[in-house]
Amino acid sequence: MDWTSILTGLISAIGGLATGFFTFRNKQSDSFREDFKEVVDRLQLDIEKLQAREDNYLLKIRDLENEITLLKNKLVLTQAAQLDMPIPQWIKDTRGVMLALNTAYEEMFLSPLGKTSADYIGKRDEDVFDAETAAEFAKADKQVLRTRRMWQGVESINYGTYSEDYLVMKYPIFSNSMIIGTAGIVYRRTGDHLTSADN
Repeated sequence: MDWTSILTGLISAIGGLATGFFTFRNKQSDSFREDFKEVVDRLQLDIEKLQAREDNYLLKIRDLENEITLLKNKLVLTQAAQLDMPIPQWIKDTRGVMLALNTAYEEMFLSPLGKTSADYIGKRDEDVFDAETAAEFAKADKQVLRTRRMWQGVESINYGTYSEDYLVMKYPIFSNSMIIGTAGIVYRRTGDHLTSADN
């Protein structure tokens, strides 16, 4: 009997078994790693979805908080409105939306346009006046909001065939040092002139 051949055969067989065993273990390890990676990927995707939902909820909460703030500001402005003077007066929020105006304003500026206060309350200047007049109003309003100070000057209103100039004062309205709106009064008419619509 050739012991050398027998030992060589045994060593070869053992080597084959060892190779097969480690190959099997490696395949199992690869399968485990793939399964683990799949679980991690799914968890990461779930986390991203939850984060997106949380961000969406936070945005909705901020929007609701902003709406509540606007409503509170409007309530304060409306309660503060004392528009019983015999000269045109008005109050707007910081977005330029008309909140209140008095009868003198309606009679002097809206009636000639065939409009009433109902056409203006809750709306902006461009919804009632022509583009040029609305832009002039907005320019002064923005200056009041930017400087946080009273503004006084002349504004023109276009009635179609003619326009009229008025001396106007606008000023900010504060609540706890925060501007929540603007208000204004018209002192007097300073002049009038024909427009191109008359030609």
